[in-house]
Amino acid sequence: MRTTRAIGGSRFVSSILLLDLLISLACTEPIEVEEPVDATAPATDQPSIAPTPQVVDEPPTTLLPSTPQQGEPATPEPVLPATPPPEEPKGQVPPPCTNDCTEMLHIPGGTFAMGAKDIPGESKPQHQVTLTKGYWMDRFEVSERRYKICKDAGVCPEATAGLGDKDTAARGITWEGAVAFCRWAGKRLPTEAEWEHAGCGDGTQCYPWGGEKQGSACTEEPTCDMAAFCPQSQCAGGPCYNRPKEIEAFTDTNVSFYGLVNMGGNVWEWVQDRWTPNFEWCREGCTDPLAPGDDQRHVFKGGAWISEEVFMRCAARYHDGEGGFPDVEVGLRCAADE
Repeated sequence: MRTTRAIGGSRFVSSILLLDLLISLACTEPIEVEEPVDATAPATDQPSIAPTPQVVDEPPTTLLPSTPQQGEPATPEPVLPATPPPEEPKGQVPPPCTNDCTEMLHIPGGTFAMGAKDIPGESKPQHQVTLTKGYWMDRFEVSERRYKICKDAGVCPEATAGLGDKDTAARGITWEGAVAFCRWAGKRLPTEAEWEHAGCGDGTQCYPWGGEKQGSACTEEPTCDMAAFCPQSQCAGGPCYNRPKEIEAFTDTNVSFYGLVNMGGNVWEWVQDRWTPNFEWCREGCTDPLAPGDDQRHVFKGGAWISEEVFMRCAARYHDGEGGFPDVEVGLRCAADE
């Protein structure tokens, strides 16, 4: 009996100890056990899936120039290249002047009717002329004062009418003197076609300031308060003025198609062309004309303070020398290429 009880008590104690061991194991963190790898199985490349980044809207960061620490040299700011100014369209910038920086106006090229059939001066026939390029012309005639500067510089010859320090239109200028002045000024004389186009545009008006053709007559005939000329037939009543006016006179009334002043009256104006009666070389029309030949006479246009109205028309033309007018009535204005 004693032996049996002892064994029973021992079993009871063993049961308690086993229960304590199980409770202790349950409270302990489990240990991960790697599964055995089958060396005979083929290796499989498993794709790596990257985590999806989170997009966070943040305000743009303004980068401020770093402030140098005390004792450190400052970093210079980068210098950006200067942007050149836009170029002016061709024809809108006057040519550079040398000795005579007077105002010039741009005259565009074009096609126009040159000459006339109903005025004196061998201006027949009317014909078509094309100027392929634009050009520049002095807004005003050359004054006595400006021409005298060229003469005193030893470049221009003396004027036959004398010179003063006035702004009256210079007169008594020979063709050679006109050429010399324009070269001295860095310019040139206009051609006859350039002069006529600058005066009357497309050739449909009579005078530089306007006027419609009505047979042999024109509307908008000049008066003494708008130009320096000699009204009435054969200038019987005398000229409006006893001498040419200042170059800036009549800036509101005697203004050409393109804005040039006093192209009608005041003084005749020299052009490049040699004299050719009735446009013998351009009857059927021509392009960029300059009269050929070796005639020593040259063309002038526009009329003078002692000329009748008809000689103030843009198509009127005359010449110096034999059978022409004396150069005492003739002055000039210059032109230049684009």
